Amino acid sequence: MNVLLILLDDLGWNDIGFRNKDISTPNIDLLFKEGCEIDRNYTYAVCGPTRSMIQTGIHAYKTGTQRLIDPWQNTGLNPNLKLLPQYFKELNYNTYCIGKWHLGHNDRKYLPHNRGYDYHFGHLTGCVDQRTNTFCSPKIPEASLHDFSENGKRVDPKERSCKALTDKVINVFDKSKNNNFIYLAYLDPHVPFVSPQKFKDIYKDKEISESRKEYLGMVSHVDFQIGRIIEKLKKENVYDDTLIWLMSDNGGWTLDWTGGNNYPLNDGKCSFKEGGIRTVSVLKYKDIKTKKFEGFVHVTDVLPTLLDFCGSKVFGDIDGKSVAKNILENKTEKRNIVFSFFNENVWCFLIDNLKFICTKALGKKTVECYDILNDPCETKNIIEKKYSLFEEKIENQIKKCLEERVSENFDNMSKEEVKLFCKKIKYWGQQSKDQLKVLSQKTEDKSSTLTNFLEATRYDIFYDKLRNS
Repeated sequence: MNVLLILLDDLGWNDIGFRNKDISTPNIDLLFKEGCEIDRNYTYAVCGPTRSMIQTGIHAYKTGTQRLIDPWQNTGLNPNLKLLPQYFKELNYNTYCIGKWHLGHNDRKYLPHNRGYDYHFGHLTGCVDQRTNTFCSPKIPEASLHDFSENGKRVDPKERSCKALTDKVINVFDKSKNNNFIYLAYLDPHVPFVSPQKFKDIYKDKEISESRKEYLGMVSHVDFQIGRIIEKLKKENVYDDTLIWLMSDNGGWTLDWTGGNNYPLNDGKCSFKEGGIRTVSVLKYKDIKTKKFEGFVHVTDVLPTLLDFCGSKVFGDIDGKSVAKNILENKTEKRNIVFSFFNENVWCFLIDNLKFICTKALGKKTVECYDILNDPCETKNIIEKKYSLFEEKIENQIKKCLEERVSENFDNMSKEEVKLFCKKIKYWGQQSKDQLKVLSQKTEDKSSTLTNFLEATRYDIFYDKLRNS
């Protein structure tokens, strides 16, 4: 069968027609109608770590990928790790990575077509303008370089990224009708907003902000492109024999200028509340009769679950577990999951179906506990009732995570050095690592306070706006 894993970028919980009648997403809604809603699908709070865990089945804090990678940094996902496409190659699949990678590119060993994918077409960095296909770098304009490549070499699509990626998926099925594994990672609806006018116009009469209209225009546009893929699969008579798993890499970004909405979940992207890490997810395949699966699914489960559906149960030493059988039988079970672990002051655990969050801000450490099964909107912090009962388990979990944690190997380059480097290159692709100056000074760990958490994860492209909002 074919396997199509679709990853959307910053899609809000309440931003699909399946949940919100004011949103136009007929094709995503079709997947929910014909497939299985994965009700408790958990990711990381930002995109890079989620992508790492999809590819490895291993927690990001164990692979040194809990920070986001800036395009000028000479780092990436450990090349010694076995990735999802390598497992699929063992099952004689054609493997394609189409879209956003964001797991390293400044050395050939990090590029997706050198990591088990037969072919990559798309973006290598994290935040790209779909009209110009350039990396967005308002803080360092010199870094706003072209970012669209094919197997590491620059290409220049003549259309928006969303359409170009979709065209490439359709071309795959022109060549081969079966045994295709496609990891399709759209940029939508991530900022910057570049919604085609006709899709933005769907919402022109809605009493919502302009940024939300732009955002929803991108949602409806990517839905339209997904519809083109569904139409192609049906035309080739392989729709029923294609497993489609669609999800978002994290929750919607809910600032005034970012447009996302996670109602009724609490908070959004960059937060470990439900709105940040519980994401839209649907799994469609003919053998799945369950319409709504309410068991816990973590992003590390994607790798073993997909392989399990394809008949392989050899997953190596990973953290994820296959939930294929549970979904088929609609059987839920208790899970203990590390939702995130940045260091001892920034973490989020699921222990016996209770969610614990620890952050340290302004010198004060805050630990929260929510019964997310009975209080999914996290209205009651019950830490005073539960902490003494779980203190030993929490301490043991933190100790275990600290022992397993792999430090991030990031180049610490000054802004002036970044500018100089960017003047020497013409696009973000397979730059030689010799072009990067690796400084001996280690990156300062700023993650001890919640205020600096976004900077600590390297998610500072729009940090100034976020901090001042």
